[in-house]
Amino acid sequence: MVRFDEIEPTTMEIGVSIAAIHRGRHLAASLVVAGCLAVAREGLVQAVHARIKSENTASIRAFAAAGFDHVGRHSADGYDVESWRWVTTS
Repeated sequence: MVRFDEIEPTTMEIGVSIAAIHRGRHLAASLVVAGCLAVAREGLVQAVHARIKSENTASIRAFAAAGFDHVGRHSADGYDVESWRWVTTS
C-alpha cells in the first residue's frame, strides 16, 4: 500500500507498507515510483517527503532506488529518522 498525506499545498509525505508475504521481493521501489508519478501526473504534488527509521535499511535502499535524495537525519518520537525527498521534474 502506498499512502500520501498532504503536508503543504504541493508537498506530500509518502507512507509505504508491504504485506509480510511479499517483503524481500524488491517491490517497494517500484511502488514508490508508481505512486509518485501518479500524484505528479494529477498535478497534486511538486515534492514528496519520506521519513524512515534509520535502522530500516531495506526502506532506505528502496527510496534511494526510487530516486529520492537523502536530505538529513533527525530524531522524532524517540527514533533516529532519515529524511528523503523526491521532486517532480515537470
